Amino acid sequence: MRLQLFPLLQSADLASLDALNRRLWTWVEGEYHRSPHRGLDGATPLDRWAALADEVRYLGPDIDDLFLNEAKRKVARDRTVSLGGIVYEVDAALVSEVVTLRHDSAKPAERCRCGRKARRFRTRRWSMSTPTAL
Repeated sequence: MRLQLFPLLQSADLASLDALNRRLWTWVEGEYHRSPHRGLDGATPLDRWAALADEVRYLGPDIDDLFLNEAKRKVARDRTVSLGGIVYEVDAALVSEVVTLRHDSAKPAERCRCGRKARRFRTRRWSMSTPTAL
């Protein structure tokens, strides 16, 4: 790739990072994606993408949930769990259970999701836990 792009660069393309990025993306979209590749059995990346595009699963609106941290805690008799020095109230039905807390470490004072595996189906049911002042 480098040997294909470098000879095409001109001094204006090297004037700034933005200019270089524009030139790179112009080349990628105009030449690289449209040229046959040995690794794709002679197909172009654009052709391969078009052939497989129906199989691509797009992320839903809950993309932030994919980046939450998880921590296991045992629920105390007063139906609370502690995480990072913050005490959260959870559902009373979870007392003495080990639960998984899903939380955003950048926003520790916000609510976090609390879940446990359902014994029968091995799925996880999530509910919200609320920070509480003791």
